[in-house]
Amino acid sequence: MTSLKEHFERWGTGEEAGEAGRVDNPFVRGLYDTWGETQLRTKVRSHREIGRRFYGEVYERYIKDS
Repeated sequence: MTSLKEHFERWGTGEEAGEAGRVDNPFVRGLYDTWGETQLRTKVRSHREIGRRFYGEVYERYIKDS
């Protein structure tokens, strides 16, 4: 197993799959390797002025990520 996404894919999709597919979760989609980076992305996107000031090296990537 190399990621949580791969771990859970072996069970297929459940009843919640339709709703879960609409949730913005880049960690589950495999865009980021760690939960912490996903959380940082969420905070930067929610608080853009702070993100621009303190996380300039990743700011554009996180804002443009969809």
